[in-house]
Amino acid sequence: MRGSNISSPLAKLTVILIWLLLFVWIPVSSQAQRRREKKEKEEPAQRRFDDPAEADDLNRELWEFARPMPYQEMLRYVAAEQRKSKAVQKSEIELPNGWRIAPAGRQIEVGRLPYEAVPYQGKLVVLDTGYYYKEPQEVSIVDTARGEVV
Repeated sequence: MRGSNISSPLAKLTVILIWLLLFVWIPVSSQAQRRREKKEKEEPAQRRFDDPAEADDLNRELWEFARPMPYQEMLRYVAAEQRKSKAVQKSEIELPNGWRIAPAGRQIEVGRLPYEAVPYQGKLVVLDTGYYYKEPQEVSIVDTARGEVV
């Protein structure tokens, strides 16, 4: 076999593939990369739609566009109405057998699915989320004298 004579079809194919790789594919891919980079520099970053981090800003913009009332005033109104509706809400429920039960005393909201409550130094320590393993466990500390979560 001589150095400059390529006779086998496999050797010819290899040489052609190497030639295509070096002289055609690499320059074309680098040109495409340069075009992409240039396009990204020229175009400003597009705003993501329905981004959860921007929900409050979007709500405010929509409200102020549609209504003459300022957004902050509307938020205060909604919070007051929610407090009113909770005040008149009945906490009594009917069981499947027809009996009715209602909680005794004053209710204090703690985390989701309270599992265990332990008295400690005049306060009540509540372990929340029970056996629900998909969310991290939480601990709520309730000051029983004031009737609120600390």
